[in-house]
Amino acid sequence: MEGQSFFLSLISGGKQGFLGDGLRGFLRFLAGIYWLVVQARIVLYRVGFFKTYSLPRPVISIGNITTGGTGKTPAVIMLARQLQQQGKKVVVLSRGYKKQLSVIGHRLSVKVVADGQKILLSPEKAGDEPYLMARELGGVPVIVSKDRVKSGKVALSKFAVDLILLDDGFQYLRLRRDLNIVLIDAALPWGYNGLLPRGLLREPKSNLRRADIFLLTKVNMVLEEQIKIIIDELKSINPRAGIVRSIYQPQCIEKFPERRRESLDWLRHRQIIALSGIAHPDSFEKSLKNLGAKIVQAYRFPDHYSYAEKDLEEALSLNYPVITTAKDAVRLPFSSSCWVLKIEIKIVSGEKIWEERLMRLIG
Repeated sequence: MEGQSFFLSLISGGKQGFLGDGLRGFLRFLAGIYWLVVQARIVLYRVGFFKTYSLPRPVISIGNITTGGTGKTPAVIMLARQLQQQGKKVVVLSRGYKKQLSVIGHRLSVKVVADGQKILLSPEKAGDEPYLMARELGGVPVIVSKDRVKSGKVALSKFAVDLILLDDGFQYLRLRRDLNIVLIDAALPWGYNGLLPRGLLREPKSNLRRADIFLLTKVNMVLEEQIKIIIDELKSINPRAGIVRSIYQPQCIEKFPERRRESLDWLRHRQIIALSGIAHPDSFEKSLKNLGAKIVQAYRFPDHYSYAEKDLEEALSLNYPVITTAKDAVRLPFSSSCWVLKIEIKIVSGEKIWEERLMRLIG
């Protein structure tokens, strides 16, 4: 936890002085090497040195250009539900998370998290995000593998599939896609303006030319002037891509693990504990405050943190309701007693662009 905080403070410019400047200079050097590797990989795919594959069904990629926290999982859930409402049979291909991949064995193995009828793997074996998608998307198979060409073929052999959703797929160049949706976090669009590890960018902004739709998330958490600056930059990079705005829309709170629900009014003027292990906990805590909750104490853990009983002892001992995220809930010990803030992504501008691009693909 301390290491993650130090890193974010360093790349955001919070650490000043000789040490901070020196470390940032070293990270900038490493980012230069990273840039060469990323761009060389793209060129090798472009010239055919690395082979790309197609699947006999339309593929929609949902990805981002920064590490963590843009809302990919809620976006996949939203899109899958929309396609289901159109009568389409959908499957989700997820990479999973590196720690879970090492748990389930060979890194290129294919694991069916859910078959559309029931969930087949635990969060520990599936990964928190694939498990969450499986839990929220009844009727949608969810498959985990680093090799998503292979998992796509497995999906087509096992299930009736009209469309394939590629979770976190913007950097997965091995599989051709028919629609590239890229999420941009309006609150932190460019990851401190640096490539990894100097910043949080997974590849240069110029590579956003590959996108077909930009989905701006958290637009209600920043000023309109900031949003316009982001949109102008996106248009300068890729004028052909559609731009859609969205917000995180809280729905209710749900008691974990029994799944009893209360309305959002339950939070108003209530003193609570906020607990999260996500990339950007400040947006989660801000959502709670906007709903009228009074945060007595906030516990922050690293993204994808695997909770143990001892991690929750202090929070649960304070005799205030503990509120966490849906992604955290699947990693909590089942003996815990916490509330989950249920949120969905809601499109607030650009609905026509979104629908036209989807309908053009699905007919």
